[in-house]
Parts: sequence; structure tokens; C-alpha cells
Amino acid sequence: MISHVFLFGIFGVSASAQFLKPLPADFRHTPGSWAWLSYDVPSYAALPGQFNRSVFAAPGEATVTDPGVIALNQQLNETDFVAYDSRFFDFVGPDATVAKVINLSHQTHEAPCLVPGTKDLFFTEWGPPGGDNGVHDYQYLLDTETHELRNLTTDPPTVNAHGCVAYNGNLYVVTDGGPSESAYFAKIDPKTWKRTTLLNHYYEQPFGAFNDLEVDKDGNFYLTDSRSGIFRHVTPFTPPTNPSIYFIDGKTFRPKVIHITTGNANGVSLSPDGKTIYLPDTGVSSGDYNPYGDRGLWAYDFATSGGLREKKVPILTNARLLTNPIANFYDGIRVSKDGWIVVGANDGVDIIDPVDGYILGSIRVGADGEAVNIVLNGHDIWVGPPNIKFIDYLGEGLHSHVFKVQISGQIYALKLFRFCCVSTWSGARLYDCSSDSIRALYGYSEPFSCECRAFGRLHETGYEELAVRCFGYILLNEEDERIMMNQFKDLDAYSFWDLQNCETDKENMRGLYLDKGGRPPPLRGIVKEFGSVKDLRLGGLGIINLDVAHRQLIDGKLGDFSTAITTPHIITTPELNRYLTPESMWAMNCETFRLSKDDYYDIEIMVLEWNDDCENQKDHITFRVFESSNYNQSRYQLRSTPSRKRVYSFVDPRRYDWKAFAACIYFSPLSHIPGPKLAALTYLYEAYYDVWLGGKYFLRVAEMHRQYGPIVRITPDEVHFADPEFLDALYPAGGRKTDKPSWFPLLNGIKLIGRLDSSARAQEVVKIHEVFKAAASDIITTYAFDNSFNFLEMPNYGKNYLEATNRFLLLSHICVLFPFTYPLIQNSPSWVLRLLFPNLREWWLDQVHSIRESPDAERAKRTIFGGILSSKLPDEEKTDLRLASEAQSMVFAGESTTAWGLNSVLYELLAHPDEFRKLKEELSALKLDPSGIPSLSQVDGLPYLGAIIQEALRVHPGVLTRQMRVSPEVPVIYMDRAKGKTYVVPPGVVTSMSPHITHRDPAAFEDPLEFRPQRWIDDPRLARYFHGFARGSRNCVGMSLARREIALTLATLVLKYDLYHGQKGPSMELYETERARDVDAHSDFIIPVPAEGSQGVRIRFRT
Repeated sequence: MISHVFLFGIFGVSASAQFLKPLPADFRHTPGSWAWLSYDVPSYAALPGQFNRSVFAAPGEATVTDPGVIALNQQLNETDFVAYDSRFFDFVGPDATVAKVINLSHQTHEAPCLVPGTKDLFFTEWGPPGGDNGVHDYQYLLDTETHELRNLTTDPPTVNAHGCVAYNGNLYVVTDGGPSESAYFAKIDPKTWKRTTLLNHYYEQPFGAFNDLEVDKDGNFYLTDSRSGIFRHVTPFTPPTNPSIYFIDGKTFRPKVIHITTGNANGVSLSPDGKTIYLPDTGVSSGDYNPYGDRGLWAYDFATSGGLREKKVPILTNARLLTNPIANFYDGIRVSKDGWIVVGANDGVDIIDPVDGYILGSIRVGADGEAVNIVLNGHDIWVGPPNIKFIDYLGEGLHSHVFKVQISGQIYALKLFRFCCVSTWSGARLYDCSSDSIRALYGYSEPFSCECRAFGRLHETGYEELAVRCFGYILLNEEDERIMMNQFKDLDAYSFWDLQNCETDKENMRGLYLDKGGRPPPLRGIVKEFGSVKDLRLGGLGIINLDVAHRQLIDGKLGDFSTAITTPHIITTPELNRYLTPESMWAMNCETFRLSKDDYYDIEIMVLEWNDDCENQKDHITFRVFESSNYNQSRYQLRSTPSRKRVYSFVDPRRYDWKAFAACIYFSPLSHIPGPKLAALTYLYEAYYDVWLGGKYFLRVAEMHRQYGPIVRITPDEVHFADPEFLDALYPAGGRKTDKPSWFPLLNGIKLIGRLDSSARAQEVVKIHEVFKAAASDIITTYAFDNSFNFLEMPNYGKNYLEATNRFLLLSHICVLFPFTYPLIQNSPSWVLRLLFPNLREWWLDQVHSIRESPDAERAKRTIFGGILSSKLPDEEKTDLRLASEAQSMVFAGESTTAWGLNSVLYELLAHPDEFRKLKEELSALKLDPSGIPSLSQVDGLPYLGAIIQEALRVHPGVLTRQMRVSPEVPVIYMDRAKGKTYVVPPGVVTSMSPHITHRDPAAFEDPLEFRPQRWIDDPRLARYFHGFARGSRNCVGMSLARREIALTLATLVLKYDLYHGQKGPSMELYETERARDVDAHSDFIIPVPAEGSQGVRIRFRT
């Protein structure tokens, strides 16, 4: 069998046929051949004739009867790129090509991996078939530029290597094992090719045959163990284990089974964020190829962020089938840095969307090839981790050398720092230079630290436009340093070891940090854009640059911060330095002047240009350091006392691992947003108020706004606003349409009046919230299931159900803040759920079973399940538990908020007799039928009824949860008018507002705590400040139903009962009810909860 190694360059001839969609304009003159099988127009969905194709053959190899389709398949068999989705073009690009690199006599598709620090591709033979005896104790190295192939044997030999990953400078491989040794997991040092076995048994039980492996960011490994060893006759025993996925602790190499496949475990890969694992199941390949075996690509989520719990053992959750391969089965798999899944199958490599599972297209290697394993990197699909390519030497400064480099195809400027003498550090001459003091000074004044802190400050304050763009820093490994020094031989290694004017035996700074093996620390570099805004008021940001000269400007942008001071600084801030005296602070100012005197004219010109270009005089640079000075020292305007409150950062950027070039210097872009520092640091701050204190964070957020203003950072990644004028900007109009319900169960109103009359005759005091929740439940369940719960007919209004739902809501904050708890609750044994939530699951499942088993074929269409059951969703999305979960969410939302709205509005009416009488007068004009209950059409649009409901929902919103939004592509810009300051919230950050805060803003609502329905009639424009049912594209889908349910119920009660003032006849009055205790929200559990010990709104009805 001939085997091939292919190179897929991301570079991409247009083909046309009656079944092919025309290629995009950029792809009509490409070096590669293309075909677009669209499901749009023309559609590939329906082709003429008949078809027959084995699952082990490609679509172009199908037996077809129509001549046009025959011609299409012939063309497909000669095509490099087959697109099924427009997104495939974006992934590949118009310059893509497929090139066959080399022919080999055996199967050579296993364990492909780029050797760290080189251009060599490591891979191996594997068999049988393909080998003489199925034992391959050698591997290959392929030069990816010259295509030279070399044999390699490790020490000791590595037999039947199957999978490989590169991590931390080493290769890690898994093997099938062989006749004389079990399958094992090993590390290979690419410098010496010495192999070390790390794991070869599972508690003295041999593994079957390892297939592939993956490594996460923490150095833990995921291994797949398959049946291939016995079926390929590589091992002499039947595997004693099922095909499994193992988690291997990267420190102890202790194995843990985390998943057992139904077919055959094969490839494995992780999503870029490490939260999802992808597993191809290739049961069709077990033994003889079986077309009915398992062949799918599965995705699983880890139970917690990053995939590991505190015990460092991952738990797989949320299993879902992403897709079945078009042909054959999926084998090797990798994930691109953008998250696209790249997986080998049959004669091509499929690109798959990780969310919807659609196959976007296929990169084909030809009918005589079989794409099984792949390696990804940048513009070439086979290349591994990115390396730095040094292009040119640009020059040097006091502290550094600068190079033009290429990283993953992009050009950057790389500034590599020397390990400088202390005497060259910023402000070092003014500081006690004992050894202990030097350690403290290092993070503040050493040039590399200075530049990191300054760029970090620019990033965290959102003022990056003041300087050239910085992408982060790199720590060069030994191989990178060796390549650089060999390429630029004129650079003396000593120039990187120390400053040339330093005595190496006294001030060899790099030599101070040798490790135990005598190796120096890595060279440190900052990656910048290769080539500004003229606003150089860096002092306003707490950045004092001691060397602002014309030579430091690149296209008008300041590019050098190696002598910058970022306040608070150890030489300017007494709190950080007990030795600092007023005299030394004065000396620091003198030193600043001395170091900058040569820059006077350049700085003066820049300041004048800035002021000339500013139309608004308030933006001119005018402040001074020495207010008593009689002469102009405008050069100080660039590095003086801040013109606004300083932004402090105590985060040392060098503590972050930014070895990947594209990782930006991570100081939160939200750090300029005001708010408690602890809230910005950890979610535990929110958890303290919501979990420990019990739903109190909404009150704390309101306090924050009173303290910090209308914009506050309330969690590490959420910004909250308290400005009614900002509602439309944050929640743009044009949201989803909400249909007006055309029905309302008349019988429900009759039942409600009947129950209240019974309570009146029994002289009972009614807890009206329980009655309203029962009524709301009956209505929403009739709407959802075409079958009411009939709680109004139960003596206790369905008390068991109501208590169970309340317990469920009490867990809401725990489930949100600690997401792993929700699947634990969901998957708890039935007896645990019955203990926590008696009969709750059974209620929902009974409804699902009733609908599924109903003899009325049309009933499902009258329920919320109609769309799901008739959809093309996979069966696993239509299970009883899934449907029950959907039902639970809808009913909870519908019943709880509606009941709270009715509870609040009735209280306010009874507490404000004048408002009651006005509403009674409006309703009395209605012509009622004998039932005495108005219809929807009669109450819909009544102005005062609407105003009363609107005002009650304003004062007492039914949902306290923050209404969150994320702008994925554009920043959210907010202007604090009181401070005259603009805040920029970057894309991808959570932004939110709360009705509890907005509705009580006196800037929008005069006397906001007062119940005044007339305000909505007097000023209809107030509606723009209302968001009791959310706003924008995420507004409440049940809004219309809830409003009309409240309106009709309230109208029915007011028409039936009057206010009690000693008269006979139907009436009602409040009973021992206080607003502050029984109506106002004291806790937030999605819905408002009154004060502890409250019995809620209680009413006495009389007949």
C-alpha cells in the first residue's frame, strides 16, 4: 500500500456545473481547484436519478444513474476543496493549495508532531498492514521546507508509536505496544532522542492499544485507548479493558478513566479555552470494517471552567453528537486557534463548526489517499507550535536590541531587553541600593519591568492609542536565542549578558539569576506593532516617562517606556518606601528635570501642536508640577501630577505567562471602571451577598451606584449602569415580537371568585400571593400543556407544589455562581430530588407523558412542545427530561412573576383608596355578561387600569435579576454627564441594568417611591424608562400574556368587591399588612422575596 504525507497550505480553479454554486469573486482565479455544493441555490439537496454509496467511500465515488451527477462526481474526484458552507471559504482562503510532499511504501500517518524549536515533522509507520511484522521501532523526521526525509530511532526504541503532542520542549507519545511489551505513554527529549516511559499499566492491567493523546494548558494529558492492537494483530492478548478515555495527571501520571466509548476510542482534542473535549468514536473500524458500527464525532463539556475540579479530576458533562462523517470514520483530530474542528476522514480533511456540528467543507487529498492524522499551525496545516523567525536587526538602545520578526506569518517589532546594571534603572541613584532594596526596586525600575508596567497601565485604562500597539511579552527559549545569535553573529552575546560598560564580576545582572544548573534566565522581549495620537498627557494616567525624546516617536506615537515610572512607585510613594523623605521626593523631581532637559524643545513642539489642534480649550495641556514657578515648564505637563484621579495598579505583569505572542498584556480593560476592588477581583464578593446573606447583592449594587456613580464594575467581567437615559442604548429597540393572546380561560376567573367567596363566608384571612400563584399556574399550564394543574380547586391551593418551587428558586444563586451544582442536582438520584422538591419532577414528566400518549393527535400542536416534537432536532434533544426542563422554565417564569405583579398591584390599590375608586369608576362603564367577568377585549386598552399596573410593576418589579447583555463586536460607550467623562466597555464584556434601580431613579420618576399611576397618563414618554419585562431583543416573550392576565384578574376583583368601610356586600380590606415588611423586596431569588418572617399580603374578603 502506498502512503503519503501531504502539506495543506492555506493558500486555495473555479469549477462550474448545473449542480454547483458559483464561487465567491475572490475564489474564481485560485491556484487550487474548488467546488461549492450549496444547499442554497442551486441546491445540492435534491439530485436526479438514484444513488448508492458505501459509508467507506467518498461522495464522488457513489454509483449514480443521472449523467449530470456522473459528471459532477468525476469533477469532485479531481477537486482540492469542496465547500458545503460559505464559512469554509473564510477558513481556507483564496490562496490555498494542496501539495503531495512524499511517497512512502507503508502507512505513515500516525503521530504527526512538529519537533519544538525546529522545522522537522515527527511521524511514524504503523501496521500491519503496512509493515513486515507489525513492529516498527523507528520514526521519521521530515524537513517541512526541503522535504528531506530521515529515519530516527529513540533510545531505547519506541515501538508502534501512535499519537504524539509537543509540550514544554518535549514530545509525548503513546504506542500500541507489541508482542513483547504493553502499550505505554512516554516522553521523548528531542535534543537527545532519549525516551522515558511514564505509564504502561492500569493497576497492573495492560492497556489495549493507545491511539491518540492531548495535553491541556496545565500539563495534564488525555489518552484514548482502543481495540486496534488486537484487531491489527500487534498485541498477543485480548484487551482486558473497554475502549476508554484516560485522564493522566501531568505531575504524578496517575491514570483515571473519565469516559468509556460505545465503539472505539480514537482521536482526542480540546477546544482553545480548554472547556470542551472532542472525541471521534470509530467503532466501524473495530476488527473487520462494519458499516453499522459507531462512527461519530462527540463533544463533552467539563464540569468546571478549565476542565478541572479542586481534586484535579475532570468530569465530562453535556454529551452531544456533533456530526457523523460524510465518508468512512473520523480519526485524527485537532482544533484551530479560532475553535474550528479539523478532522481526517477518508480521502479528505473535514472542517466542522464546533457549535452546530455542520461540516463546512473538505480539503481532499485524492482518491488514492486516506487522510487520517493532521497537525495544525498558522498558515500550514501540518506545522506545529509557532516559532519566531528573525528577519532583520533594527538597532539598539541603552536597554535593548530591536528586531524585525515574523510570528505565524505576521510582521512585528521585537524588543529584547538586556539585564541592565542597577545604575541605569529609573531613579536608582535616588534609592538605597543595598541588596534587599534592590529586590524591592526591581519590579518598579528595571527597564523591562518599567515598560511592562507602562504598557499594562495603558491597556487597563483604555488609552492604548497613546503608544505603539503592544501584543504582550515573550520569554525566549534557549533554541530561539541560539538561532538569533547564529543569525546575527555581529551581536556579542555579552551585549545580552550585561551592559557593555559594566564590570561583569560586580554587576553581571543576568549572572545573578543563574539556576541550579548554571543556566541564565531567558531573554525577555516585548512584541510591538512594526512601523500617534498626539495626546501625551501620560501623567494623567500615572505614567511618568523620563526619556520622552523625538527619537522615541514612531509615526507620532511614543514607543519606548523602558525608563517610565508608573505611580504608585517605590521612589515616589511613602506608603511603599519607609526611607522616602520629602528631600528625596524633591530630588526625584530634579532628576526628572535633569534627565529630560535635552527633550525640552521636542516636547514643547509636541505640546504646542496638541493645543493648536484642540478645538475645545478645556482639552489643552495646562497643569504644572511646581505651581509656584514663575517660568514655563511645559515639559512637565507630560509627566506631572495627574489631571484626574490616578489609576493605581499593583499587578506585576511579569507574573503572567505570556509566552504565546498573541496573548495581550492582561490588565483588565475594565479596571478604569469605578467600583469596589474586591468585586472586580472575585465572584466570591457577589457570592457573599447572594449565597451567604441570601439574595442581597441587588441591594449592594444599589449602594455601589450611590457611592461610585451611574457606572460600576460589579463583578470581574460585568459592568452595571444606573442611568434611565441609557436604556435604549444598551437594549436597542426592534426586539422580538410578542403576540397578544387571543384567549383567557373564563372558567379560571369564575373559580377564583368562587374560592374567595368561600373564604369570605368562612371569615378566613387570605394570603393573596398563594391564591394568585395558584391562579397563574392554572393559566400558564393551560397555555403550555392544554391541561390545567387546577390548583384553584385544591383546598390548599397546591401548597406542596408551591413550596417545592420556592425551594428550587432558593438555589438559584448557588447554581448561577457555582455552575457545577446544577448538573449535580439534575443528575441526583430520584429519592434525593423527591426529598428536596417533592413531586416536582413527576409533575413535569406527567405532563410530557400525557401529551405524548394523548389519543388527540392535534393536542401536541396546542402546547409548547409542538414545535420541538415536530422539528428536525435529534432524538436526544426530545427526551422526556429535556421537554420537562423546558416546561419547568416556562411555568416558573410565567407563574411567579405574574403572581407577584397581582400581589403588588392589589396591595397598592387597597392601600390607596382614591386610586381604587378611580379604577372602579373606569371599570363600571363596562357592559358585562351574566358571569360578571369582563373579557380581554373590554379591559385591553383601558388607560387607568394600564397606568395602575404599570406603576405597580415600576415600584415592585416582578424580576430583580440583572438584565445582562454582551456586545460581541463593538464596544459599549457611556458618557457620565455629571463628571464629563467617557467610559469605553470593550466588546465581549457583560453589561447590565436592573429595573429595581432604574425604576427608582428620581431623574426619571419624581418621588420614585410613591405610588402615583397618574404619572403614566400625564407623561406617556415615561414608558421609555420602564423595563419591568426586559428590553430589546431579549424582552420577555410572555409579556403580553402576563399583562393581560394581571389586567383581567384585577378588573374581575375590583368589579366584584368594593373597599370595605363597614358596609354590607362583597368587599375586601388589608389585614395586618405593611409595605416595608410584606411588599417591598428584601431578597432577590430571581423573584422578589419580602422580609424574613413576613406572611405576605393578607386580605379579608366579605360577602
